[in-house]
Parts: sequence; C-alpha cells; structure tokens
Amino acid sequence: MRIAVLVATLLGACVLGGCGGEFFSGSPGADAGDAGAEASTDGATGDGATGDETAQLDAPSRDDAPGDAPCTGAQSDPQNCGRCGHDCLGGACMGGACQPVALSSADAYPTSLVAYDRSGGRVEAYWAQEGAVGVGALERCVFGPGSAACMPSAFAASTRPRGLIGAGLKLRWFDLQGAQPAILAADPACASPCTPVVETPTATPILGGSMAAGGSDVFWTDDGPPGAGHLYGSPDTQGNTPQTLVSNTPSYPTAIALEPDAIDFVVGGDLVQCPLSLGPCTPTTLVSLPGTALPNAPLALAVHGGTLYWTSPSDNAIGSCTPSDCQATMKVVARGLGVPWGLAVDDSGVYWTERGDPNATCQGVGGVAMCPLAGCPASGPTYLATGQSCPTAIAVTSSAVVWANSGSVATPNGAIKALAWP
Repeated sequence: MRIAVLVATLLGACVLGGCGGEFFSGSPGADAGDAGAEASTDGATGDGATGDETAQLDAPSRDDAPGDAPCTGAQSDPQNCGRCGHDCLGGACMGGACQPVALSSADAYPTSLVAYDRSGGRVEAYWAQEGAVGVGALERCVFGPGSAACMPSAFAASTRPRGLIGAGLKLRWFDLQGAQPAILAADPACASPCTPVVETPTATPILGGSMAAGGSDVFWTDDGPPGAGHLYGSPDTQGNTPQTLVSNTPSYPTAIALEPDAIDFVVGGDLVQCPLSLGPCTPTTLVSLPGTALPNAPLALAVHGGTLYWTSPSDNAIGSCTPSDCQATMKVVARGLGVPWGLAVDDSGVYWTERGDPNATCQGVGGVAMCPLAGCPASGPTYLATGQSCPTAIAVTSSAVVWANSGSVATPNGAIKALAWP
C-alpha cells in the first residue's frame, strides 16, 4: 500500500490492528486558516446531482497492466470499466472511465476526512460534519468492488468537530464545545455509536487550527487574531496537559505537517519550523512566500519524501521546497489553478481540490486534480473530477481518491465523493 501524506494534518501512516488497512488522513482544508473560509462558505447551496461531474480518460493508472484487453461492455460496465476487472467502487462507468460517486449527500458542512484501504480493494472513510454548534457528528462508510451505493452510518456524536486525523490506533479531532474546546479520540474499531474519550481537555483551537500526530506526541495550532496564535503539543495519552511551544505569533498559524525531526507550519505567508519536541521554540523561517498575506496564506501543507508541498490560494498555485534549503529549492508544482484548497501527496503524485471561487459562490465550479511529484507537464494538471461545489478536504488511498464538498455551515448540503483509480 502506498502511504498518503495529507495536508495540514499529516500524521504518518498507521497500520490498524484488526482493521485491515492503513490510514490516509485528509486535510481539513477550510479548517486550516479558517477565519475567512468559514464565512466564505456560508450560504452555499450544496453539491446537487452528480451529473455535472467528469472523470478524465487520461487520468493516471495505479495498475501495472496497461495492455489489459477491454472486456465486453467495457465502455459502460462498472465492474469492468475500460478493462477487465476494473471496478468503479459503486460509481458509474461512462466512455470506459469510472465516474465520481456520492458516498454521502446532504451533510452538515463536512470539513475533514480520513480514508484507508481494507482487504479486497475496499475503502473505509470517516468524515467530520461540523454542522451548527451542538449537532456535529462523525460519519463512517465502507465501499468497494461490486458495492451498491454507500450507506453511511453515524460513528460518534460531537458538539462541533473539525480537523479529523488518523494516527496510531486512533481517530482524533477538535471538538469546539463552547468555552471548553477539546481534542477527542476514538478507536476506529469502536462499535457505532462510539463514545469518544477526551484526550486533551483544553485544546483551545480557536475557529480552526490544524493537528498532526507522530511518534508519541500530538501537535496543533490555533488561528487566534494576529499576535495571539499558538503552537501546542502534548503527549499521546488520555487526559494529558497541553504545552505551549510557540505563543503570540504575528499572524495566526494555519497548516501543520510533521517531518521525522521537525514540525513545519504556516504563519501568515511564512513557512516556519520547530524541532519535533514538546519544549518551547522560537520558530525558524524556512521561506517567506510573496503575495500570500492573510487571509490568503497557504491552507494545506504536506511532507512527502523529504519535500514540503502547499496550496496557495492567493496565487492559484501549488508550491514545494526541500525544508533544509527552501530558499534555493522552492518551485511551482502547478500554476494557473482555481483557488487550490485541500492537498494530498503520495508516491504517485500531488492531489488537490480547487474551489474555483474563493467565496460562497463556488457551487458547481470546483474540481479535483493531480500532477506528478516532479510537477505538471506542459499540458497542465489532470482533472479527476469537475463540477464540484466548494471542495475542501481530500484523501488518497491505493484504491480511490475521496474528497469533501463542504456546502454551508448553516444548511446541511455538503457531500462526500469518491473516484476509483482509472
């Protein structure tokens, strides 16, 4: 299985004992630096029908059998789409290409998700529905070869969940429960409905923030007003006490990702770094990104193969650099995009969501795209899906790409979509 590294909430892959798969954590997208993003999605009308979605015929394949002969009916058979044995995981087959499938619809503002592979080519996805205060929830869905429409089930109640990640044998998320926010945790093997435990009772994620877990510690940011942002950390144990690593950042910190020995995060338009420890830190600036002042700072950050990747909505680009020398190695992976938001990276490439419009009018104009790790070809990105409404978080497994269309906080009209690999 490929290990996927996802935006802002990169955790490192985790083999799930008894669950039969590895976690692929989805970035929170709108959670990361959300002071402007939440307002921008209020009033959105939702995703609607799936008929306006298209899957590229030339999208990259993860199968090593390009010479497979097509089966009879391969132009429309969802179990043999384009070639024998290629299953669309519940989606339709049109013109020999699998189409996106709605795993769930009418969701209450889904903003973060996690997905992992299971046996038999199946995929299990979890997502956080933020909803209005007091009515949030975590949902779960399993889909795969030969499956009918996914039947989502309630996994756990949560006052107002955000920033869902998967690391170790745990799901974790922020619960913005009024004046006493917390980090909640649950075992994915927990029977539904699951009762999560309070792992960190005073997480203080103001509005949004991002979380990452690795080794024996958990780290997160809040996005307080300029001059009041923080980076926190705590041991990976229940009922721990959070420690302040960085305080009073000049701008609120947004995306966060972990290297083996470092914490990388975004403050305003700067990529900064601290040692991977629970001690106080004075951040080192890796690189200042011109033209990325708030509220358009990078919203998603990921590390893969020793390289940092980020989405930059302000200049409609995906950037990358080697953390040890970002000044010299910074490059543009993709440019000319439509407000890139969520991000996922694995061995096969860089994947992202595009809102198409930074405001609440992004219904039906967003997309899901990818490029090789080395950068896009002259022809530009491969668009795996178009016609999406305010897409945010994205997760990648060896079988599928899964993303969230956020919809509106006030109206339950978001959706979770998936696309089988061509």
